[in-house]
Amino acid sequence: MNLQVENLKNKLEQPINNSDSTTNDITERKIKILIADDYKPFCNTLRKILNRYKELEVIGLAHTDQEEISKIEELKPNVVITDIKRNNQYTGLDIVKQYSCKEDSPYFFIISSEINEKELNNEKIIGFMRKPFLDYDKLVEKILEAYL
Repeated sequence: MNLQVENLKNKLEQPINNSDSTTNDITERKIKILIADDYKPFCNTLRKILNRYKELEVIGLAHTDQEEISKIEELKPNVVITDIKRNNQYTGLDIVKQYSCKEDSPYFFIISSEINEKELNNEKIIGFMRKPFLDYDKLVEKILEAYL
């Protein structure tokens, strides 16, 4: 694990200033993640890898655009890792556009084999990676940076 990821993880462990509390306990905070991709083996592998990080919690998987939309509404993730191209009615970018204007919008991390970086101009998109990828530290680093 690289030093930047380690430093960001340390920030998550810092105590929260809470004026209502008389103690200064460290409150464990987890970043809730939804993974949306139509390739189920990829989702399952990514979930296993991300759940190894104590700061992250994969709270759901979605394999269709309708599942992704309903799980964003129901589970309220902090971050959605979404594929752009799918065999569905909407693309991942359609869903980003639909949610990025909402006040309680999650952050989005885009994964795809084909990415046009000009399409990724949205403040809720925290990063992107081309598939296949093996640099999971980069993915985790971007998630931690956006959330902190």
